[in-house]
Amino acid sequence: MEQYPECASVGDGFSFRPQREKCSTKLSSCRLLSDPSSKGTVSRSVEERYGRHDSQFMNFPLLEYTDHIQAQMDIEEHFNKQFSFMQRTNEDGSVNWVLPSADRMYTSPVWKDDTLQAMKMSLNHVKKQLGEKDIAVWHNHTSNTNPSQKISYAVKRRAQPEMVTQAWLKFYEIVNAYPIVPLDVEGEEGHVPFNSVHLCEAPGAFILALNHYLALNRWSLKWQWLGNSLNPYYEGISSDQCISEDRFIFLTLKNWAFGKDNTGDLMARNNLDDILERSKALGSIHLVTADGSVDCQANPGEQEETTHVLHLCEVIAGLCLLVTGGALVIKKFTFFESESVCLMYLLSCLFQEIHVYKPGTSKQGLSPDGGSGGSGGALQIVAYPSLLQEDQYNVFHHYNMYYYIHCAQLLCQNIEID
Repeated sequence: MEQYPECASVGDGFSFRPQREKCSTKLSSCRLLSDPSSKGTVSRSVEERYGRHDSQFMNFPLLEYTDHIQAQMDIEEHFNKQFSFMQRTNEDGSVNWVLPSADRMYTSPVWKDDTLQAMKMSLNHVKKQLGEKDIAVWHNHTSNTNPSQKISYAVKRRAQPEMVTQAWLKFYEIVNAYPIVPLDVEGEEGHVPFNSVHLCEAPGAFILALNHYLALNRWSLKWQWLGNSLNPYYEGISSDQCISEDRFIFLTLKNWAFGKDNTGDLMARNNLDDILERSKALGSIHLVTADGSVDCQANPGEQEETTHVLHLCEVIAGLCLLVTGGALVIKKFTFFESESVCLMYLLSCLFQEIHVYKPGTSKQGLSPDGGSGGSGGALQIVAYPSLLQEDQYNVFHHYNMYYYIHCAQLLCQNIEID
C-alpha cells in the first residue's frame, strides 16, 4: 500500500495538507541552458518549445499568467457565496430586530411576495425542462462540470478521514470558515467541555467532520456529543424514509437519541422532550446542527413548503438546547415563501450574526424532477452567538411552542386556524 507523508499542522484550518518530502540526494547547482560551461545540454529555441507555428504564448507572454490569476479569482468567487445579517444596537439602545411576543407568532395568514414568487416560477420552469433529461446522463454531466469534483478524492487520498461524503466536506468547510467552536472552552482541566447536539444527522457526516477538525486543530478540547435521526432499526419506518447507512450509528449507539417512541422523529413532541432530557446530562450545549430534509419527488416544485415544518422544528429544538453564546447550523433550500422569510427574521432576532452560506463543495446544478427533487446544492444557515436570555428561554421551553408548530402545519396546508 502506498504510504503518504505525515500531515502537517498549520493554522489555516486545512490541516490535512501533507508535508513535502525532502530529497535525500544532494542536487547539483542550477545551470542555464545557454551557459557554455554546461556540457551535454541542448539549448531549445522558442519555436522548439512552443511549436514552429504562431503560438498565442509567443505573441502574448502574459496570457498564461493572466489565466492563472483568473482561475484564482474564479476559485475565490466559488467559495465566497454568502449573505450576512448582523444584529446592531442603535444609539438609543434599541436593536434592529425585536423578538415578537409569543401570542403573536403564527397568527397572521400566509402572504406572498411578488418578486420572490417570480423567482420561484423561473426556477420551477427550469426544473421542468430538466425533467425531460435522462437522470444518469444529467448526473454525469453535473459531476463532470462541478469545479469541486476532485476535492473529495484529494481529501480521501491525503487526509484519509472517516466516511468522506458531500455532507462531510460541507461541514468541514463551515467549521473552518466560521467560529462555531468557541475558544473559551478549550484547554486545561477544569474548563467547561465543548458539547454539541446533531439533529437529523444520519449517517453521521457532520459528527465525523467535527471530530476530524477537533483532532487536528483543538486536540486538547474535551468534546461530548449527542446525535438524533430517524431510527434505521425501527421496523415501522420504511427504508425510503430514512438513511439505512448505519456503520457509524452501530458503533456509537449510546450517543444517539431516538426519542420515547424509538422512531427518532423530531416533529413528535415526546421525542423532542427526550432529546432535551438527555442533553442535560452533557451540560451546556454550545453547538446544534440540523441536516434534515424531506423526500420531495412527488412535488419537487414545492420543496420549500414541504420541508418548512421540519426546519421549524429543528430551529425550535436548537433554541431549546443552546446556551447563550451558542451556534446553530441548519440546512435550507430556498427563501421564496413567507414561512422561510419569517423563520429568518426569528433567527435574526435571536442571534448576533446570521450567515446564509453555500459551501463550495456542495452541488452546483439543479436536480431533475425524477431525481432527488432538490434545487441543487442546499444552503447552510450559520447563526452565532445566541442572544437568548433567561426570560426568553421560557418562550421556547414552554409547551405552547408545539402550538406554533401545529399552526405552521396548518398554514402550510392553507387551512384556517380556529
